[in-house]
Amino acid sequence: MPPLQIRSMPDEVYAELTQLAKDKHRSTVQQALVYIKRGIEQDKNGEVYQALMSNHMPPIQQPSYSDPYRISPQQRAERKEQLRKIFERLDAMPPLNLPEGFPTPEEMIREDRDSR
Repeated sequence: MPPLQIRSMPDEVYAELTQLAKDKHRSTVQQALVYIKRGIEQDKNGEVYQALMSNHMPPIQQPSYSDPYRISPQQRAERKEQLRKIFERLDAMPPLNLPEGFPTPEEMIREDRDSR
């Protein structure tokens, strides 16, 4: 992998990059690579967009992910109704009676951790 060195980076930019990396649980180098890759992709997409527009072709729709915090009120209401129905079904189920001596969840977790 070729080395890359950035000279004369302002201290405030480096501090901000380091803080963002810490927030994302990455190293500063990993965070810098994320932003470099993102910048390259945006540049490529911009060139592709301009080429398509100059040929009077519609732009390619980029796939988007569904952010659960950016949904319409109607979608939120539908999800809430789905969850309500699920919980109704769970509440209607008979209680689970475990046999005598069955390990508790805590004991099973401890056993799993100790086995590693």
